[in-house]
Amino acid sequence: MKIVHLNDNMKIETTINLRTEIKKRILLASARSGISCSDIVMAAMRFMVQEIDRGARLGTRVKYQPRCDDGEWKNLHVQLGPEDYEFFLDMKKFMKMSVSYIISRAIKKHLNEILKTNITDNNPLSGYSVIFEKFNEIRSWRILWGKATDIRKTTLHPLLL
Repeated sequence: MKIVHLNDNMKIETTINLRTEIKKRILLASARSGISCSDIVMAAMRFMVQEIDRGARLGTRVKYQPRCDDGEWKNLHVQLGPEDYEFFLDMKKFMKMSVSYIISRAIKKHLNEILKTNITDNNPLSGYSVIFEKFNEIRSWRILWGKATDIRKTTLHPLLL
């Protein structure tokens, strides 16, 4: 068994493609609350875990935001810690939606709740681990969103270092 714990000293810069209205809501919320756009986006993604708890959508295509005029799309630049970035990729895989679509839905549904909660904690997931195990020729990856205290520590998996 190999366990990977990511180092969160660095930030990953990425871009989210949103409708103008959604970007404006994020910018306004950031200006009024003093919370960075990146933190609001991260909190929005965390709220969507509630939907993934109903079950992953396996065997379907990734869904994207509904089409609109080219001028209606705006980019939002965010900085994410490595754990958060991996979490975003996991959410895309299991929800079968683009990251931008998940964020857009989350802002529409949960922005008021996001602003009422304390989202200034740097690591509210309390850990992100990937465990690789191989049984004969069967490969297994376990993704843990949260701190796992009862798992035996071993060397880090080189794939994710």
